[in-house]
Amino acid sequence: MSALPSLLTALQQEAATLRHWQRTHPLSVQVTGPGPVAAESHATRIIAAGHAPLLVWGVAGSLHDEFAAGTLVIADEVIYQGRKYRPDPDLNTQLHRGLAAAMPRRAALLCMDQPLWTEDEKRQHAAATDTALVDTESGAVAAAAARHQVPFAVIRVVVDNVTATLPACTRDALQEDGSIAVGRVIAGLARAPSELGALLALARAQRMALNRLHSAARMLAQLHWTPPGPAR
Repeated sequence: MSALPSLLTALQQEAATLRHWQRTHPLSVQVTGPGPVAAESHATRIIAAGHAPLLVWGVAGSLHDEFAAGTLVIADEVIYQGRKYRPDPDLNTQLHRGLAAAMPRRAALLCMDQPLWTEDEKRQHAAATDTALVDTESGAVAAAAARHQVPFAVIRVVVDNVTATLPACTRDALQEDGSIAVGRVIAGLARAPSELGALLALARAQRMALNRLHSAARMLAQLHWTPPGPAR
């Protein structure tokens, strides 16, 4: 088993934050596309090729007021389809050591099949699951890792506050690969110009989250990695 993890990101923008780390280390990075089906398929192929452990990397939504946009989080639990998965303790220890200067938070993460768009949805799921973050990939990767008994971990940066309701012009423009169809955004703003403020706030939060990921990757590039023990 390799000491360096294989990284999985849903979006190309998230993968781009890893370029410095890739230039200095033989780092494997896979862009899965959004959603649990794509994430689990890629994770299974990576495991079959012998490239464990796995590290999920990217942005997530907040389900709790204490986790504001820009917060760096190392997940200590992942909940997916009613099952709880524990990230590898050896991997998490190394991540906390490498990112100590960035003061990462610990939190439980909820993985959903679809994004949560509104504050009401986020708070309802937070209350039901006692989780602080939400994404659509980590749980599927965790499930694949558990089936094959390989270690995994999750690093996320919060991109939208729990109070944020994502504008309809963005939801309607979201494509299967996770990219945004700009023409649909413009058309949506023409129908609802009042959404411009929320759209600009989301863009600022996205830039901040990606910058935070970039900084975290540079820190981890300095870390002396050791292979984790067998998955527990």
